Parts: sequence; structure tokens; C-alpha cells
Amino acid sequence: MSKLDASYNWRGKKIKYSVWSNGELGKAVHFILYLGSLQTGIIPKIVLRQCPPHTIVVQGAPHWRASKSGDDIPEFMRIFSEEAYAFIARRFVLEKPHIIAESQAAPGAVVLGVNKQLDALTLMQPLGLNPQVYSRAYTENTRELNKRIKANLHHQLPTLFNDSGQLFNFLQITGRYQWENVRGRAHNQYGSGLGFDVTPLLKRYKGTVTIVVGENDRVFPPHEYVSSIRKLSNIHIVTVPDAPHSSLLSKPGKVLLKTAFDLALA
Repeated sequence: MSKLDASYNWRGKKIKYSVWSNGELGKAVHFILYLGSLQTGIIPKIVLRQCPPHTIVVQGAPHWRASKSGDDIPEFMRIFSEEAYAFIARRFVLEKPHIIAESQAAPGAVVLGVNKQLDALTLMQPLGLNPQVYSRAYTENTRELNKRIKANLHHQLPTLFNDSGQLFNFLQITGRYQWENVRGRAHNQYGSGLGFDVTPLLKRYKGTVTIVVGENDRVFPPHEYVSSIRKLSNIHIVTVPDAPHSSLLSKPGKVLLKTAFDLALA
């Protein structure tokens, strides 16, 4: 298992990030897993332990490095996904790898799928399928998100202190979110990025898409998009019973991730 540090320039800023690999440099990569927002630090390394061989895990995009207003978030997330893919391609062999993306990483993965003409994508508890809910000003979007996070937490609380992975992630992202919000960034960027609509891109995508989502996901609940998404013949939706929107370190998150890999390997 190895960590590779990378960077690129974004509007005069140096954007640093890391990817973790359980394969060898110069060898084939079968899976690239893009993590969601605030999944940084040691979290990608821990997640990689749950992944099959020949997998690379990309940390969550450092979206707090986008503009303070957050109005460039969709473009920032797209560029981040493409830069990470290009970085991996320079160091490993990529022959249409299977992209798996969770939560806020989903829109960038769909862009990659279209542009790289990849054969298959897996989107886990994805952002971007219910933009009708987040089509307002970022302040209202953030208010709606916070309400949904509290509802989602209601499903997590019974096991929070009995699930070390979930508790660790909760403490990690709470600290990062509060720090970035003190700097006046987090609310703007979350709110601005929530309205990203990937439906037009999915209509253009020629490969197969598997969506893995928890039955009790209250952040991006499946009932808000299942009926419209099922109209697209190349999309398969798998619902994991009882699971809320979850960190991949948590027990429900591990089930979501295992389900995603099992389906991809089938």
C-alpha cells in the first residue's frame, strides 16, 4: 500500500491532494474510487484496506480551495476528477478502469465516464440526482442540507458510539468543516455545489451505471430520483436496507462499499 502526493494549479492556487494504491507503479489499475467531501487525511488509507487488489483511492476534493463564494464549485470538482485521473494515468496502466464515486464525488465521475468513454460507473449515495431540491440560493441550499444531515444523524446515533469507524469519521469531518466554516468557506461551497445536475450527462453516457444507495439516506434520498432515473435503460439501482448516508469507514458504509465492489466484480 502506497501514498502518492500530487498537485495542480487552479486559478493561481496550488491544489494539493493524495491518492492511495494497493498495486504497483506501472501496473494495471482496475478500480479508481473517488471519495466524497472531507474524506481526507488517513481516511483514504483506511478505506483502501476494504478494497480489492489493483485499486486506487482518491481523497475527497479539497473544495475549500475553491473561491470563497463557491460559485466555481462545479468546475472545481470536474477539474479535480480529471487531474487525479491524469495523474494516475501517468503512473499506472489504465485500460478503461471501473470508476466508483461516492457522494459529492459523483458528478466529477460522470464527467469522466462521458469524456473518457468508460464502460462502467458506480455511484454510491450520489449527489447530483435530486437538483430540484437544491436549486435555490446557496444559503437556502445549506439550510436544507443541514436539516437533512440532522435527519440522517437520527439514523446514525443509535450506533454512533458502538461504531469506531463512524465515530472517527464524524470527529474528523466535524473538525474540518468547522475550521473551513470559520474561514467563511464551507457554507458557501456546500450550498453552491449541491445544485449540480448530472442527469443530462447520464443521458449522454453510453456505458452502464450502477447506483448504490442506503434505504435510509436522508441527505440524497433515493425516493427523490428513482422514478426519473429508471427511465434511463443503462442505469441499475441497488438499495441497501436500513443504511443511512454513511462514511465508508462505518459499518453501514462498509456494506455500501462491499455491495459496490461485489456488483462491479460480478
